[in-house]
Amino acid sequence: MKNYLGYFLAVFLCFSLDSVQRLQAQQLESAEPAPKTDAIRTSPADHSTLLHPGQLQALVEIEGAILNLDSAKGLLSIKDTQGHPLTIGIQSTTRILDSKNHLLHLADLKSADHIRAYYNREDNQAQQIDLLPSVGDSLLGK
Repeated sequence: MKNYLGYFLAVFLCFSLDSVQRLQAQQLESAEPAPKTDAIRTSPADHSTLLHPGQLQALVEIEGAILNLDSAKGLLSIKDTQGHPLTIGIQSTTRILDSKNHLLHLADLKSADHIRAYYNREDNQAQQIDLLPSVGDSLLGK
């Protein structure tokens, strides 16, 4: 009886996998090709909702630690994970979020905080800064 059950399951899985592959092939054949364009996608100008990485694909992403924060000039110096320094600008429209997507203020950031920033390469202006949880926060469940 066990041999028949194993055989039945194997046949069922083969037919299921074959059906899924055929369905995917049909979807690929019926899909229209994406229009070719040299235009760069820009992030949405509407900041009424929280921004997420999927919406920030046209921007450059950098992860690292804050070296220096000059709130008067609106500049943030970061040392990325490879040790390269970078200075990006912070505007009044820049979103600063903690690891739970709560809005923060520029004053909440401090030197050595680990962040992920999304910025425009053309003008080095940050669109969003995500404060990443520290090891201590992770251990304490914050």
